[in-house]
Amino acid sequence: MKRTRKKKWLKVARTERFNLFRSIMHPQVYEVSWKNGGKYLRRRYQAPNVDVALEQAPVVCGFVSVCQKRDFTLSDAFHLALERSNRGDRAKEDWAYAVRRFLSWLARHHSSCTHWHLLTRSIIDEYLSSYRGKSDTAKRLALQPIRQTAKFMADCYEYRDVAAGLKLGSKLKTPPAVVYLADVAAFLDYLAVANPRLEAGAALQGLAGLQLQEALRLTWDKVDLQNRLIEISGVVKNPYRNRVIPICRKLIGILRKAHNDRFKQKVIPIREHAVLSPTGCSYVEGNSFRNYSLRLSRIFREWNEEVAWAPKDLRNCILTYAVTEGIHGEVWEQYVGHSPRTITARHYVPRLAAATIGERGALEKQMRSFKLHVVEPLDFAIGNIESENSVDVLTFFEHWPSVRDARATVSQTQRSS
Repeated sequence: MKRTRKKKWLKVARTERFNLFRSIMHPQVYEVSWKNGGKYLRRRYQAPNVDVALEQAPVVCGFVSVCQKRDFTLSDAFHLALERSNRGDRAKEDWAYAVRRFLSWLARHHSSCTHWHLLTRSIIDEYLSSYRGKSDTAKRLALQPIRQTAKFMADCYEYRDVAAGLKLGSKLKTPPAVVYLADVAAFLDYLAVANPRLEAGAALQGLAGLQLQEALRLTWDKVDLQNRLIEISGVVKNPYRNRVIPICRKLIGILRKAHNDRFKQKVIPIREHAVLSPTGCSYVEGNSFRNYSLRLSRIFREWNEEVAWAPKDLRNCILTYAVTEGIHGEVWEQYVGHSPRTITARHYVPRLAAATIGERGALEKQMRSFKLHVVEPLDFAIGNIESENSVDVLTFFEHWPSVRDARATVSQTQRSS
């Protein structure tokens, strides 16, 4: 007797382009089949009833774009793209500001454009033209939410990428300024006499590689004068900016002087900022970062009229020194908080939150690496500058004690193995 095969699927609909089946065992599971290039393709999905399954079938087959089934307002699209991105608190604030400015401009000039499918390339070009005369960085930051959201909507919801080819994605379209260590050391000596209030902030930027806002947000509870350490955390551009770094002797001397001048009494406020205005107020309160930049730009011109530095360029000093001396590497980039370029660096470089013995050990090793490869060469170079010696950093690697001892340990380990 011939054995009959048990039926598992029931055909519930047939159209010119596809057939729809429902599972007998699981009534909410449907299968759609269609012919494509001589082959039958099948896809399974869930739906509460036949009517909904029949409506979703063209989307599952790819006959109808999903964006025709779901529409987004501009605000929803920007919000969804931001949620899917990996940004720090400060970067999210910049994103929100750029989006508010664009939507405000759109309400004045194209009030009917309220949904993402109504946004066109001509509207974006018109908005970009309103930034004529602005710097490349200003244009990039202003249109970054539009460009990234357009790509996100194209990848996830099959909308057309209306911001493709804007040529605003290059972060380093304008090369960073070259700032030499000898010039920064001379500038700090000038500040010590001309404007001591600015000395600590300029030293944090020039000798520790802090961003301008990182230097102004630094509080004394995150400065360890005894162990020569500072902690950068809290409101940062991205998670990789959170770090603890050792600092050179000249910087610790400047911070100790600022600390003693500020706190002659025994009781020290915990959240007091290290960099203060001439009136003794914090630049962070009231968001007066621009006032600091204006004062620093003015003192640049007073010190040397031929120097074309911007206040943010002081941060480039130690990386310029590392590159020109041939000792630049990933340790230097971790020290200044650059975003890692590789998967290994993004996931395996130790961060501040040390919850286990292994993580604490990794942070201690990272600290020793910072001292060996960054701080000690800086101390050596600054000592040469102050004593007016012309010894280069290669000579440092020959006689600096910790480097010599570290090399001897490595050689001994290799011989024993």
